[in-house]
Amino acid sequence: MSTGWTKEQLMAINTRGSNLLVSAAAGTGKTAVLVARIISLISNEQHPVDIDRLLVVTFTNAAAAEIRSRINEAINDKLSENPHSRHLRRQSNLLNRSSISTLHSFCLNVLRQYFHRVGLDPAVRVADEDEAALLRTAACDELFERCYDSRDNTAFTMLVDCYGGARDDSALQDMVLRLYDFARSTPDPQGWLHSAAAAFCLSPRTGMEDLPWAGILKQFIACELGAVLQMIKSAMHLSSRPGGPAAYLETLQNDLGQVQRLEHYCNCQWEELQEAFGNLTFAPLSRVGKEVDEELKNQVRTLREKARKKMTGLASTFFSRSPAEYLAEINLIAPLIKELAQLVLDFEEIYRQAKSSRGLVDFSDLEHYALQILGLPCAGTGRLTPSDIALEFREQFVEVLIDEYQDINAVQEVILMLVSRQGEAMPNLFMVGDVKQSIYRFRLAEPGLFLAKQKSYISLTGDRFKENEMSCSETCLPVCRLPAPVARQAGAGTGRRA
Repeated sequence: MSTGWTKEQLMAINTRGSNLLVSAAAGTGKTAVLVARIISLISNEQHPVDIDRLLVVTFTNAAAAEIRSRINEAINDKLSENPHSRHLRRQSNLLNRSSISTLHSFCLNVLRQYFHRVGLDPAVRVADEDEAALLRTAACDELFERCYDSRDNTAFTMLVDCYGGARDDSALQDMVLRLYDFARSTPDPQGWLHSAAAAFCLSPRTGMEDLPWAGILKQFIACELGAVLQMIKSAMHLSSRPGGPAAYLETLQNDLGQVQRLEHYCNCQWEELQEAFGNLTFAPLSRVGKEVDEELKNQVRTLREKARKKMTGLASTFFSRSPAEYLAEINLIAPLIKELAQLVLDFEEIYRQAKSSRGLVDFSDLEHYALQILGLPCAGTGRLTPSDIALEFREQFVEVLIDEYQDINAVQEVILMLVSRQGEAMPNLFMVGDVKQSIYRFRLAEPGLFLAKQKSYISLTGDRFKENEMSCSETCLPVCRLPAPVARQAGAGTGRRA
């Protein structure tokens, strides 16, 4: 393991007493920092920690094995320096039974210890992916057969007509499965489905700004406009170069002004933004002489055309209809969305019964059963507080360390918050990751959880992030602190970012 750490890496390795987030690009040594922190904890001469008092989680068995292997190698290196250390030999012996695993393995261990808390058969088995896929398909087929056979299936048949596909209902079945998976990635799947359907039930006074998606759409549009802005600025830079088409600059300057005005209106009412897009005009580029560099001219024209297409695409996609028309359409499909949510709930029950009859659980069940064991509903808030079992884990684990934190989803986040010392004087969550590597498609990761911490944790060093700063092929961004009052409001405890 490298000893040529940067100042920021050493802060990430040695800082104690707060949550800590290490954010850096792929291949820059985040996991090496995590392992070095573990070695620092277990080899501390003043306050040594047994390795079985650390919870280390990641998202693949291969990654867990790699971390365990690195720790074993580091312990052996320490033992070669100090062969008479009983504490280090004890860590070597404890390593095989330490809590270094995937999050699902941790949840399974919780279930094995406390299965009686959720009425689960202790002989329950985790279904493999193929087995679970077959059960899901059979459950979905059974659900749709019931719906077709039902006498009161008007909403269902409309749903099939609208979303089922050209030849069969496979597209709708796929939609039900994807919605089920997403709902299960939240701490309260049924609550999420009900609230999602309720969002389409509009009152007569509802305007575009009242929709839960309006802000998200405007953020997306602003992001797209930012890309357009860079295209136009690049075109202007090329036009200003020797041999460039300087005659284009006036038109490009007008384009730039239009984009900047639209960016401003992204912070205004939807109707104002729509009106601004309706006023878009694109003047033709001026003629240029033969003395202009042909390659520069073509580059500028290509950039400008890309910018124009993106702008007109935004106008067509989001502003081709009036707010009244959009609201009318939402009201029109509200009954279908309600039916879709109910289909997902019905599928959940059929699938649950199929698993139960075979003594099976799937990976999502592991998370939700563990959540039931570790969390207690807090009346009136919709939040969970640590159960007595979660408090035991908090006492056991001196620190909770998460590799590839960008791949976490909402239910996994709550589980880890319950077993780490959040809201206490010395929160103990250590996270490493890179949000650009978040794998939503495969793991339903919620990168917003990572970004929320990255945004709210403020700089301890006062330095700007230097993601390309390298030392011994390893990088660690500067460490940052989140003040305790702000952190508790965010539910994150005292936090720092590296």
